[in-house]
Amino acid sequence: MSTLPAQAVVFDCDGLLLATESRWTLAEQAVCDAWGVAFSMDLKRLLLGTSLDRAGELLAGWVGAGDGHGPLLGQELIEAYRAAVDEHGVEPMPGAVSLVTALAGRVPLAVASNTREADTRRVLGRSSLPDVFDAVVCAGDGIPPKPHPDLYLAACAALGSEPRRTVAFEDSPVGAAAARAAGTIVYGVPSTDGAPFDADVTVVSLLHVDPAALIG
Repeated sequence: MSTLPAQAVVFDCDGLLLATESRWTLAEQAVCDAWGVAFSMDLKRLLLGTSLDRAGELLAGWVGAGDGHGPLLGQELIEAYRAAVDEHGVEPMPGAVSLVTALAGRVPLAVASNTREADTRRVLGRSSLPDVFDAVVCAGDGIPPKPHPDLYLAACAALGSEPRRTVAFEDSPVGAAAARAAGTIVYGVPSTDGAPFDADVTVVSLLHVDPAALIG
């Protein structure tokens, strides 16, 4: 693990900064209901932290739609997710507002998400998080999704930081694997029990993160 202080901090979005994971769960349940197939936490664990394209493929297999139906299921999923956000709104995760507020202006900040940029910016804008991020980097436009390291490497490049001196916050094993592959310092805030999680530091929520300890 690299020594602190960190040069920059990069946050995942869904389930880490914002409590959108419950909205994704509602969307996943809606897709399963539409296909007459039961939703379960086993499916949830498969989908956690994946890209929309990969989620569509997994859902197609789960509901028995057959090969080639991944894009259709992915489109159904994102439409159901947007509907869930519109109906229920979105709130920051515990400690998110205080942490990013404490770090803002003292160290560059970015968001790195597997969710498409338009939807990521949409939920960030609708939340009560302050607009303090120097970069929002999302899968697509030539950047492969997590667990590939490219999102984190792109975020580090946007912030002008070395990966080994960058702290990455993640809530999913897929995201943590991406941050680890990029060579960052990984802080894990697991959102689902029962899955292997590779992190340098693990905390139960962002409330337990000391911003002064991150940046020295």
